[in-house]
Amino acid sequence: MVRELTLELVRAPSVTESDGESNFAAHVRQVLLKQPYFQANPQQIQLLRTQHDFRERYVICALVRGSSSQTVLLTGHYDTVSTANYGALEPWATDPEALLPRQIDELRQHATNASDLATLHDLQSGNYLPGRGTLDMKSGLAVGLALLQHFAEQPDRHGNLLFAAVCDEENYSHGMRSALTQLPVLAARWGLDLQAAINLDAGLNNPDGSEARSIYLGSVGKFLPTAFFVGRPTHASAPFDGINANLLSSEFVRLCEVGDALADPSPTLGEMPPVPVCLQQLDLKGYYDVTTPSAAWCAFNVLTYSATPAELLVRLHTAAAQAMTNAITHMQQRAKRYAQQSGIATQLNCGAAQVFTFEQLTALAQQRSGANWATVADKIAQHATDMTLNALSVSRIITARLVQAAQLQGPAAIVGFAPVYYPVTLLNGSSSATRLRHIVEAEADDLNRAQNAGIRLQYFIPGIADMSFFGTQMGNSHDNAAIMPKLTAGWTARWYMPDPSQALQLPSVNIGPCGRDYHQRTERVYMPYSFGILPELVWRISLALLKN
Repeated sequence: MVRELTLELVRAPSVTESDGESNFAAHVRQVLLKQPYFQANPQQIQLLRTQHDFRERYVICALVRGSSSQTVLLTGHYDTVSTANYGALEPWATDPEALLPRQIDELRQHATNASDLATLHDLQSGNYLPGRGTLDMKSGLAVGLALLQHFAEQPDRHGNLLFAAVCDEENYSHGMRSALTQLPVLAARWGLDLQAAINLDAGLNNPDGSEARSIYLGSVGKFLPTAFFVGRPTHASAPFDGINANLLSSEFVRLCEVGDALADPSPTLGEMPPVPVCLQQLDLKGYYDVTTPSAAWCAFNVLTYSATPAELLVRLHTAAAQAMTNAITHMQQRAKRYAQQSGIATQLNCGAAQVFTFEQLTALAQQRSGANWATVADKIAQHATDMTLNALSVSRIITARLVQAAQLQGPAAIVGFAPVYYPVTLLNGSSSATRLRHIVEAEADDLNRAQNAGIRLQYFIPGIADMSFFGTQMGNSHDNAAIMPKLTAGWTARWYMPDPSQALQLPSVNIGPCGRDYHQRTERVYMPYSFGILPELVWRISLALLKN
């Protein structure tokens, strides 16, 4: 059943911010209405339109009732990344059965590296199903739908299963951020006592390329640190009369890329998140002349298992200062070398470097713009609500406007964050969390003994997951929620983050399908585990949670 449901879901494209994503919840509703239970109880399917969202998208919820209020939430996202990287095979990217022979044939002809050969071996084995969304994560949703049907077929049901599929996980998690406030209202209306949540998202491949058969007890936190560099522009024939903003930015990227400058300083519970990477780097000169760029910008993806926003801001500030010191030292050395080679007295003329936080820049801009601040603030509000701009563009444009209003001279850096912030979660603390952990450990052990399933427990899912929003947040979540708007350009209702006291904060685990290469054109799900062992594992855990 899981295979058939996976095919049905994958064949309906749902790329983030596409019409397919907007229509997908209605498609899931039609899939549910094929089940006798929902034909008899259509009112127990609800489509909840996402809040603070410029697109029409929905969270779809479906409930199978039992004899008590106790409820287990099965959840996941239905959007996918683009299919463009399939190239000539894109017409079949969402038709796994048609894609399979075509992808095998292509790999037979063109496989040139170890990754291609491994993919060919996997697809020829008959154990893998390719296609966009097969792994990430429509096979996980298929497990949830199959368990709803199986639960509905039981003559004696204790408790309830609630299924919720959300949109936009691949971009800004509008779906889950909206569901944080919508699900408690729906649960109250339906008389549900939410006991725990199981996120059905796929885990990352193991480092050795084997399938990741993991139960994750927590989810990684995510930040989008930004650095806006102000140089001192100069004519290209007089490069030492200023300093190029591109050099400042490049030194910052060199310092931080896959390094320690922005990373968690030490393992948490024996695990470390993936290292930081630069997601965007560009200068802000939109015209041609022979003057060096005055401003440059970069943004990083930083995943953390422990660092708070305040702690990361300190590291961000330190890295920006170090990068500018390195760049100035480099230019001084080049000026000295040029003087020796040319015989012309040469020295660097760029002044001392300064680092500001976004909060400090805002205060400085307000002070220096005086009576014009109302106009500046109005422009900033327009940028923040411009739905044609993504999160990084909003942050960059607002920072640039504040730099102009503050009449800031370089060399300088402004450090802050772009939306959206993902909190760190971990299953710990409460008695309900302890109960959930004991149940998942016991059921995993039973399956490992009975079927040699190879299931293991890990503390954190290393990839970004919606569980960050509905799981039990680590650290001082109230302080974290309070500080982020001050440090984030464009923080508006569009990037809505509910107060932690209003969030679900459910004991949660991630148990999803395994396979390889999600987001790549060779994305494929490992069927023996994902369509066989995984449904059994989630079923056992759900039933155990619903027992008195």
